[in-house]
Amino acid sequence: MTRLASTEPATTTTCTYLYTKLRERESWESGRKSVVAPARVGLVAPVDVVVPPGNTALDPSQTTFFQVLDIPTKINKGTMEIIRPVELIKKGDKVGSSESALLAKLGIRPFSYGLVITNVYDSGSVFSPEVLDLTEDDLMEKFASGVSMVASVSLAISYPTIAAAPHMFLNGYKNLLAVAVETEYSYPHADKIKENLKDPSKFAVAAPVAADSGAAAPAAAKEEEKKEEPEEESDVLNIEQHSRGHIAHCLGGALAGRDTVAVSGRRRTTGVGLAEGVRGLAAALSKLGVHRGHVVAVVAFNSIEYIELFLAVTYIGGIIAPLNYRWSFEEASQALELVQPTVFILDGSYSSWALRLKESNSLKSINLYLFLGNPCSISQDANFVSVEQIKRSSGGTTRSVEPVSAPNDVALICFTSGTTGRPKGVAISHTSLTIQSLAKIAIVGYGEDDVYLHTAPLCHIGGISSCLAILMAGGYHVLIPKFDAKSAFDTILEHRVTSFITVPAIMADLLSYARKQKISNHGMTVTKILNGGGGWSSELITGASRLFPHATIFSAYGMTEACSSLTFMVLNRPKFQEPKDQLGSSSEGVCVGKPAPHIVIRINRDGSNNSSSSPAGNILTRGLHTMSGYWVNSSIDTSDSVRNGWLDTGDTGWMDNTGNLWLMGRQKGRIKTGGENVYPEEVETVLCQHPGVAKTVVIGVPDSRLGEKVVACVSIRDGWKWVDAGAMHKGEGIEVSAQMLQDHCRIKQLSRFKVPRIYYQWSKPFPVTTTGKIRREHLKAEILASMKLHSNL
Repeated sequence: MTRLASTEPATTTTCTYLYTKLRERESWESGRKSVVAPARVGLVAPVDVVVPPGNTALDPSQTTFFQVLDIPTKINKGTMEIIRPVELIKKGDKVGSSESALLAKLGIRPFSYGLVITNVYDSGSVFSPEVLDLTEDDLMEKFASGVSMVASVSLAISYPTIAAAPHMFLNGYKNLLAVAVETEYSYPHADKIKENLKDPSKFAVAAPVAADSGAAAPAAAKEEEKKEEPEEESDVLNIEQHSRGHIAHCLGGALAGRDTVAVSGRRRTTGVGLAEGVRGLAAALSKLGVHRGHVVAVVAFNSIEYIELFLAVTYIGGIIAPLNYRWSFEEASQALELVQPTVFILDGSYSSWALRLKESNSLKSINLYLFLGNPCSISQDANFVSVEQIKRSSGGTTRSVEPVSAPNDVALICFTSGTTGRPKGVAISHTSLTIQSLAKIAIVGYGEDDVYLHTAPLCHIGGISSCLAILMAGGYHVLIPKFDAKSAFDTILEHRVTSFITVPAIMADLLSYARKQKISNHGMTVTKILNGGGGWSSELITGASRLFPHATIFSAYGMTEACSSLTFMVLNRPKFQEPKDQLGSSSEGVCVGKPAPHIVIRINRDGSNNSSSSPAGNILTRGLHTMSGYWVNSSIDTSDSVRNGWLDTGDTGWMDNTGNLWLMGRQKGRIKTGGENVYPEEVETVLCQHPGVAKTVVIGVPDSRLGEKVVACVSIRDGWKWVDAGAMHKGEGIEVSAQMLQDHCRIKQLSRFKVPRIYYQWSKPFPVTTTGKIRREHLKAEILASMKLHSNL
């Protein structure tokens, strides 16, 4: 091993010695052989992976797969074709499941593994591995170069060598000719040169015939072709841009020609004005550092400015994240922490949120706070800048720039409550928003003549998708900050509203207000009403039909993860009775209509708890309408809810022979009240923090106004006394009542719609399964049997 001592400086890391008797080049070829390997999930990419353009041989059903990975494709002769090269994985990044699956489908094995030769040892010396690449031609070239250098040095110092001798003799002869020409000295070769100098024409040599002019033409054509290549590439990019859907494309078409497209309070705007406002705000946000993929959070009431902001953020490839204005500050903080926005935009009603965030400096991602309206109305010391100010100061628009999409085509993060009650961010693409809006245009029948009243907030998926549907149809928008029955009726009468959307609570409030104010003719112009967020009672359907006699009333079933509506039905003949010929008298369910044409629904009975004879199971859906995934750590996660492209809605139901979907219930006890999701586990956790509560179970019971009402069954601790509403409090500190528990929930920052409206003292054991789980349906049946539900219509 002493002979190998010279290799020690080259072995500072783990290495392998390869001993061989092969000739040098054979050793080199043998050592650097590698084996190709697929890109497996979790591997760190040793090289950049680029998917080349060309035909993939995959059928068009794989379109969504390519869109998720932001790969431009087109359909060519029945198969998918990639338009241009796409850098799928960068060197040093981990391989994701989607990237791995795509490369496997395309048969691409991008990685290779083998030995890397770092040094070569021979006869006591260590060489760089490049020496093994030397060929005989390389050696001859190096030797000739050395000889040339020796000759040059020899000539420069007049030192004779074998290499320089021929050049020295030649230079001597040149000198001799020069002397002979300038003198009378004569010899044969010198005399010939002298004759030629006297007649220079003798030096003329036939010039080569000029190449045919046609030969230059191909060269020129090639040059011209090279010049045109960038334009061709640009055309491909433009084709890709135009072929991909973007919600900002609604700014053209029928919308652009309207004299008035929206009214909000005293402000009116035209179609051209709205488009210029969007592009101007997009330019301003871009100058302030909002770039493709950045998240912009907003909390505000409905307004024209809100619509402009929504479209402007997405126009430059940003992702908008609307916060629910009904949240507490703590819930809003959880949502902001989840999405890590670059910009936070708010109106005056929520100035305290921004002030608290700035003082605590808890969200490092927020670089800019903006205000919708006049910033002076918040605080003189807050130094907030208004959206209108940055639009004026930007001094330009993005009129000549096409709208771009964020990575994975994400346009929106729409929040919904998770099973723990904490906000979950649902990432929704431009494609999903576009296709769902077009479905509403086709099914509900929105058009240019519609005057649409924004009754739903623009932080909810129903309000967002319906707003986009009216924009795409070229309709007229009437915005009120938030819903209340008086403002809605006044607006319907003033603007001759033709359409609006509701949840059961909105329609219940409209009917109650109309009855109290003896309103009977305000709804004569309304021709379309779309309900979501829960089913209607027969009293609601009858009352709405009388109040809006010319309206076709649609009901839709859907969810945020499906970008709003999955099924639609017309409430002409409500199907709230059980179809005896299909399920029998023991089955439950309410008909929610048929799926839209682009939506696929499947009933999965594998994981359901229903009997083997029941057709009911988990409701699954797939298609371009489904979410991109949940927003987690600035990326998209689909592991919780999507399996093989199918989205689990979390609901249980069945399909009848005519294609109608019947909804039986929610898999995990989720309560739908007033269009909002309430998860019992969250409310139970808050109630159990009260010192007098031993255990509680929260359920939802039917309510004609809210759809479902939150009810809490409370078991109190030993030594504590339950006090009814009419009883006198002793003030001994060991009492608990419904009012005390409501106050406790509000102190704990529970949102108002989550606070139970009814409390029952539960003095016996709660019903449980054999595994100890609460049997909520049994408890619900017992509560319903003991209470009398009064209609509030």
